[in-house]
Amino acid sequence: MLNRFTEISTMITLKDIATEVGVSLAAASMAMNDHPSISRHTKSRVWEVQRRLGYRPNRHARLLRRRPQIHGYNQTTTGNIAFLLIDRTFEDPVYAPLFQGVFDGASTAGLHLFYHSLKREDLRAGRLPQLIRDHEVDGLVISGVCEEAEYRVLKEMVMPRILLGVYDVGESVMAVESDIEQGMRIVLERLAAFGHRRVAFISENLEIHTYRLMRQTFETESRRLWRKFDPDLIQMKGAAYEGGREATGCALRLKERPTALVLATERLAAAAYDLCAEMKLQIPADCSIAAFGSGGHFYHYHPALTLVSADSAAMGRAAVNNLLESLAQSSAPPHRSIFPIAIREGQSWGQAPS
Repeated sequence: MLNRFTEISTMITLKDIATEVGVSLAAASMAMNDHPSISRHTKSRVWEVQRRLGYRPNRHARLLRRRPQIHGYNQTTTGNIAFLLIDRTFEDPVYAPLFQGVFDGASTAGLHLFYHSLKREDLRAGRLPQLIRDHEVDGLVISGVCEEAEYRVLKEMVMPRILLGVYDVGESVMAVESDIEQGMRIVLERLAAFGHRRVAFISENLEIHTYRLMRQTFETESRRLWRKFDPDLIQMKGAAYEGGREATGCALRLKERPTALVLATERLAAAAYDLCAEMKLQIPADCSIAAFGSGGHFYHYHPALTLVSADSAAMGRAAVNNLLESLAQSSAPPHRSIFPIAIREGQSWGQAPS
């Protein structure tokens, strides 16, 4: 089903609804339009706030196509770009800062931003949104789960595209990504400095490049820091959105229990905190926790969660700017913009137990 998209000036008024409900702008707009990828619970909340605030979307604005006045930009193009989220939903808080950055970048450039989430199987079968099939957009910002097979389908559309995230699609491509290897290195070095000797890596069981790179870097850095490596300290179990409970439980029940957990995403933190409480483990006195994340705006943990993150909103803005450069100079070779990762200190980690 093709999304019914909202024009940028309308999106700004949607911000009040999105903020009150606690979802992204994209999720609020899609819920308002009864899109099937949004849960019934979220739709009900959005509709209730919409009714209470008396919000009425401008349906004529959704059909506008604006031609931006950008130096070097081809004025015969549509002035539209699309944010394509593969096998994920705009309700996922991991993608909220990325979407906000793309939205801000498009708004600043005077572009009309469309957004669509779709399943991998639909993409592989060539079931793309009609506006992309009809080339009603000038370029694509792509995020979510994108492997070589998905990228090959998008490549056949023959339009400028940029990947937003860490991917390996079998060729050199335009991309904006965070430095996952640097992030894993600094978090393990800090845990080693805290005196930890058994640190576990926890993730959902997803065979995607980001997790493969995390796993590989975790093993390499563990061997460097502690001169040995226990394979049981990597626990990758459970389906997407299962929450990491199975993987975390396996790690915490090891005969020689780890004293620290590194989580692949902040989405897994709820299970880690819950299981520590069930097992009477104090955070961080008995078990330190750090998570790779995108901002933590949707999480309120006690003690506060330590995040390992890049500036996701800045990455989204950079993706739009790089896409515009590609539109202005189509012959330019593809390049990657790599954003450094920093530690956002919380109280969820500290000295290893004696």
